[in-house]
This record gives sequence, structure tokens and C-alpha cells, in this order.
Amino acid sequence: MKKWYVYELVNLMGTIEYVGETMNPKRRFCDHKCLSGKFANRNDIFMNVVCEFNNRRDAWDYQCELQSEYGFESEHEMRIKYSKLGSSKGGDVVKRPISCYINSTKEFISDFNSLTDAANELKISVGNIGNVLSGRYKQTNGYYFKYKKQKTL
Repeated sequence: MKKWYVYELVNLMGTIEYVGETMNPKRRFCDHKCLSGKFANRNDIFMNVVCEFNNRRDAWDYQCELQSEYGFESEHEMRIKYSKLGSSKGGDVVKRPISCYINSTKEFISDFNSLTDAANELKISVGNIGNVLSGRYKQTNGYYFKYKKQKTL
């Protein structure tokens, strides 16, 4: 039977910097430290496995509970915020314009009306672009993305 684990990434001062869930804690910790992102090449963090679950949903629910308890925006809150359903009343999807650059030179490539438009045109996964926009990745497929500043009235 598959097991799911909820874990914390803790720095040497004892501050919890991240809460997540995974089936393979060793691989996931390596991903955090080896891939580009917030924890890349950091030697001052360690993983603390908090709990083990028999299914992903229970692990995810507990992860969200811990994230809220520690003052992080929970995965649940993020899904609601950025879901394809738009508002909780089933409103329209809010599209956020993004800009695309070549990562090595930061040369401007193009503006897109939404993450989905960029993914379709550049043939890159929506998830990878989202990870760049959220700061989890520094780049994907040689591109760097950032949200365009919204004009305020």
C-alpha cells in the first residue's frame, strides 16, 4: 500500500520555512535542495517528517491544516484563489497578463494575456510556467516569466 508523508522544511534556527506532502521524502528533499528555487543549494535546512497517511487526500488536508497553523498561505487557499472556477460564486476566471524573457539575457520575448496563452504558444506546461511565476523555479525551457504590473485606477 502506498504511503503519503507530510513534512516540514526547518532551518537551523528551528524556523519552519515550508510544509509539503510526498510519497518519497528522500527524493523530495533532494528536489528542494537540488532544483532551482527557494531552497536550492541551501545547507541550513533539514526535513522533518511529521505524519504518515494511507492516501493523498488525508495528507493534503493535513498539509493545508499545518500551513494555515504556521501562517503560510495553504495549498487549499491557493487553489481557491487561482482555480479555474474563478470566484467562489462561479464567476469568470481572472486572467493575469505575464511577460516572457529569455532567461540567460533577460531579453524580452513577448507579453501574454494569461499563463495558459503563454503555455499554448510556447508549448510549455502550464505547471512549469506557474512554478516560475511563484518562484519555485527560476526558469523553464530557457524562459523566465513574470507577472505584468497591473494598472490601478
